[in-house]
Amino acid sequence: MHLDITNDNDLDKKKSILNDYDTLIHLASEIGVGANVTNTGIESINVNIKGTLNLLEHLPNLENILFASTYMVYGIPTQNPVQEHHLQEPVSVYGASKMSTEKYLQVYAQKLE
Repeated sequence: MHLDITNDNDLDKKKSILNDYDTLIHLASEIGVGANVTNTGIESINVNIKGTLNLLEHLPNLENILFASTYMVYGIPTQNPVQEHHLQEPVSVYGASKMSTEKYLQVYAQKLE
């Protein structure tokens, strides 16, 4: 399904369809890592954080989420390959917005337990 996760009206229009889902494969993102190193962050915050929070609000029956994050949440890695437990120190707005989204999803998951 295609929808604008930053647009409440778009999500509201598809609410009857969204209510049927209990699993979300979340690939929506503000992409273009190179461009994001220098941008102001408004689009990264709008899509990656606000968009994800909108989805969580509009999917009341959600039980499972697969979220596509990025290695950019780790900043400049001290080892390769980067392990998931590596310290998160993003050096770009994009990395910080994806890290924030991960944290929001962790809080949401705890509420479901």
